[in-house]
Amino acid sequence: MLCQSCHGSAIRKLSLVYESGLTFTKSTTTGVGGGVGGVGIGVGRSKGTQVTAVAMKAAPPLKRRFAGPMVLAFFCLLLVAASPVWLIGVAVGAGIAFSAIRYNSKRWPALYAQWDAMYMCERCGFIGVPALEAPAPPRPVETFDAQPLTTQQQALEGQ
Repeated sequence: MLCQSCHGSAIRKLSLVYESGLTFTKSTTTGVGGGVGGVGIGVGRSKGTQVTAVAMKAAPPLKRRFAGPMVLAFFCLLLVAASPVWLIGVAVGAGIAFSAIRYNSKRWPALYAQWDAMYMCERCGFIGVPALEAPAPPRPVETFDAQPLTTQQQALEGQ
């Protein structure tokens, strides 16, 4: 398989490029400190993900989140007793949530399958489906043999 852009053979599957650019961190820190009020002990925990620029470029399509809009719709539904105007919030929240659910079940699987079939060229950065074979070599340019001018042609050129 070759890159469609530069015809190089240094291509990698996009999912592998993405995974190789992720770093997951998890740490715990413990400390002891003293001050005017006495001695204190503290513990801190953190976790995170570092993503390289290349991994960001190779990232898969994201699913849409729908929990937030559903929570909005639920709280607006609770406030409907106070004022029917809150029905607008229920409708908006429910509409966004159902739109996200529909996108995640209908559109996202096709986008993910398309992403999973793509490759990245490590030479030129092209992202796409690789070419299965090398391009055909260019045809040679035809050259014409120069024939000596006849005496008639020499006479015409001299005029």
